Amino acid sequence: MGKYQEQPRINVETEKSQDRLPDGTEQEYYLKKNKEWPKLDRRLGKPRMLKNIYFSEVFKWIQSIHKDNPDDFSYFEAGCGHGNDLRAIKEKLEGRGRFFGVDMSEAEIKHGLEFYHGQEDMEESKKIFAQGDVRDLRHINIWDKDKGDFSQPSAVGDGEFDLVYFEAILHGLGYGKDTYQEKKDSAQRMLNELYRICKPGGRFFGRASTFGPSITKEQQFELLRETNNWRFIPGAEEFERMLKQAGFINIKKTLDRHEKVEENPDKRNILRFSFLAEK
Repeated sequence: MGKYQEQPRINVETEKSQDRLPDGTEQEYYLKKNKEWPKLDRRLGKPRMLKNIYFSEVFKWIQSIHKDNPDDFSYFEAGCGHGNDLRAIKEKLEGRGRFFGVDMSEAEIKHGLEFYHGQEDMEESKKIFAQGDVRDLRHINIWDKDKGDFSQPSAVGDGEFDLVYFEAILHGLGYGKDTYQEKKDSAQRMLNELYRICKPGGRFFGRASTFGPSITKEQQFELLRETNNWRFIPGAEEFERMLKQAGFINIKKTLDRHEKVEENPDKRNILRFSFLAEK
């Protein structure tokens, strides 16, 4: 981790969230809607990273640049939640390198640690997670062994990681914002931060929800108000512009249908935006 230096905080919500899912959903709302809090083994499933269309290309890239120095590889995950994807890539690389993830929900991190208890060294596992706001990675909280929680101030420095990844967290950054522009600004701050912590020549990949060109902004707002608490889901071209605004180059992208469209009609107009970009 970069050496922590006290800096003015960005005006974003950085409070710890003990009762929220990684996308900002309140647990109380989730319980009311689903009648129960699903056990983690039911929610984990296959790591989503392995389904990403660009994973194979990213994996070959890692092997090519670090074939002689695998321990020098560094990976960062924004919105890591219970750590399912983080552990998947760590396993694929046989644990060689540095792996680190930040999530807003300390509760979700702890759910993951409890689920994997006994499968790995618990104290070592706690070191690869931090609680914090992905829009302000200069102010995060790492594990404090004496206090037994994620409360020790730390920071992510500039250009620390070879590979940066996120999956399905962009929409949650609009939660609680009143206007579309506020939601977009909130998401842009995260992209700017991920660009900052990525090494020159590093890669950034992941997947986000988007809308096809047939959906107007007005229709988008109505759909989100009804089904997703009006969170931020940008159009495909708009999201690509946001990546470029953050500074990323050589952007590859693929659009496909939401995998849950057959079972959930509300997903019919939502697409998946898979991307791979370079710093």
